[in-house]
Amino acid sequence: MLVRATLSSNIPAYAELAPEQPEGIAAQRVNELAPANGVICNQALLEFAAVVRRRLPPSLPGAVTKVDAWSQVFETAPTRSFIMAAALRPVTAPQFQIGGAVIWSADRAAQRRPKRRSSSGR
Repeated sequence: MLVRATLSSNIPAYAELAPEQPEGIAAQRVNELAPANGVICNQALLEFAAVVRRRLPPSLPGAVTKVDAWSQVFETAPTRSFIMAAALRPVTAPQFQIGGAVIWSADRAAQRRPKRRSSSGR
């Protein structure tokens, strides 16, 4: 039986925001061990960036870099990675919140996709 670790946004958040506390130390250890069979939802990665932006704004650029790295190392579950990447770019500007950036990015991506033809060919 394969056991998979599913990470919430709390794991990277504790590792980033409380690295010297017991929770942060444990989270860092999970981050080291989990990529072999771990899964993280893209939404959790976005929530991590939102928490860092709110609690420790100067660390946001590093958090964005970590989100990119983790999305390459962990198996990720949808929200699609290209939507996540597009959403992280405007989040560095103060007028965007994570949720709004995801919706905006998903909408822009949907507008670029070719329209599907109906089964009747019209």
